[in-house]
Amino acid sequence: MTLSSLLMAVSLTLFSSLAEAVSVTPLPCREWRPAPVRRVDMPERQRRGQR
Repeated sequence: MTLSSLLMAVSLTLFSSLAEAVSVTPLPCREWRPAPVRRVDMPERQRRGQR
């Protein structure tokens, strides 16, 4: 098992479990979930711009 293949397996399992959680949760929770991802994504773009 290489590190890349292990990372792929972990990401796939996380994605599938997250997809199941989103499909189970009601609509208000679905609208709330994308917000933290956008907040985390913004500083990364700023850091890349500064570098």
